[in-house]
Amino acid sequence: MSQGSVNSVFDGSHPERNKPGSPWSVAGPRAEKPNFEDVYRRLAPNLLAFLASRCFGVVDADDVAQEAWNKAFRSWDRFDGQNAKAWLYTIARNCLTDSVRRTARQPTTSLEIDVAETHYEISDEVAAVRLCVETVDGDFARVLRARIIEDRSVSDIAMELNIAEATVYTRVNRARKQVAECVKSKLEESE
Repeated sequence: MSQGSVNSVFDGSHPERNKPGSPWSVAGPRAEKPNFEDVYRRLAPNLLAFLASRCFGVVDADDVAQEAWNKAFRSWDRFDGQNAKAWLYTIARNCLTDSVRRTARQPTTSLEIDVAETHYEISDEVAAVRLCVETVDGDFARVLRARIIEDRSVSDIAMELNIAEATVYTRVNRARKQVAECVKSKLEESE
């Protein structure tokens, strides 16, 4: 082997340098493509938790996970065998985005209701919600008002309060629980 061909291996210009399986390859040997069932057994619980942490009641995480697994199964022959988790989570994230968009586009159904009969019940509920929102604890109240009433983004709120986005989600959820428990008790008292 001449000095020129040895140097070409090290400087990246050698034709065998980037071929998988080549002794000169920096990529190393290709991993064997995993079995779909093994990937499912290994990743299903984590994928569901991943989706549940991002659905926030807008869509059902189980439905999105099912859609993601179906798409992954249908396109398994196109999967290159490299990093199944990243590939699957990308599919799941795209399914979640699609599902949220579909939900946002669905028109709300109109129900025929007796306005006179339900006006009293609705106003009791509205009054209870208003009263209960005022009773939410300090930090939770700030985040709840910013997120729900002012319709501000989570990243905006996190930046303003100098807290992590996950903390914003946690505080909003805890505030919602406080309001829900309070409303329930107020409505039970009025019965």
